[in-house]
Amino acid sequence: MPWHTVDHISFPLCVDEQWVMAKLSFKDRLIYVYDSMSDAVFRAKICSFVDAYRFIIPLFLLILNFFGKRNDIQLNNGPYKNKALVDPFNVMMIKDLPSQLAADCGIYVALFAERFICGSNVVDNECDVNTHHIKFGSLL
Repeated sequence: MPWHTVDHISFPLCVDEQWVMAKLSFKDRLIYVYDSMSDAVFRAKICSFVDAYRFIIPLFLLILNFFGKRNDIQLNNGPYKNKALVDPFNVMMIKDLPSQLAADCGIYVALFAERFICGSNVVDNECDVNTHHIKFGSLL
């Protein structure tokens, strides 16, 4: 599906063998990062890792004439006001997410992705990892 036809792009990131979920919002001009680790040191690593995306995505969008294909994004208002098209996107680390207790980062990434797709609340501390292991295992 072409990027200019959607409002968000979700993608997993692997940072030091830990999986996190990112969601690029074109309308908000933000990359939302969902991390189930909840560790300050690791959070700094994620921010450093995501930095490359912040800079390369605007260049990619410019080359593809993304904004010429979107008439619903106001380039002189809101998050785009006083920004050049090549300015880096902002990053927002989402807080109060369910926290993993073991090496379950992949389950959390799948859960976050499923909630994005279904339009459910991602910031919901109810997460029974064993139930999701069974659910995702049965889908294979």
